[in-house]
Amino acid sequence: MNGEKNNLDMLGNDPSKADIEELLSKLLVQHRKVTELFADDAKEKLVECITYPGVFAPSPATFDRRALMAVWATTEEASTLFLEICLEVGVLVPAENGRYMIPASVREKVHRICEKYLAP
Repeated sequence: MNGEKNNLDMLGNDPSKADIEELLSKLLVQHRKVTELFADDAKEKLVECITYPGVFAPSPATFDRRALMAVWATTEEASTLFLEICLEVGVLVPAENGRYMIPASVREKVHRICEKYLAP
């Protein structure tokens, strides 16, 4: 993984588990609150944060903050943090009327992250 940006574009089209780990580590350093909120499960929760919005229907999948909270099944505080992280890494982009969407290219990458990182 090259560069200092902490976004999914830096992973390339076929990220390795090591590339994913590097991105997660950088995000955990930058967003220490994730570790404070989730302790030993912080890395797994961060993966869930990044990948779970990918369960929405294909383009144009738009949803509001309440829907994201339901997908993440977490507190208001954690959801606010997760939304910030997803916007930062490019999983979500702002849409109209306070909604968010997942770009089609990101959906593909999120599915690959799930396969490589979350699969047993």
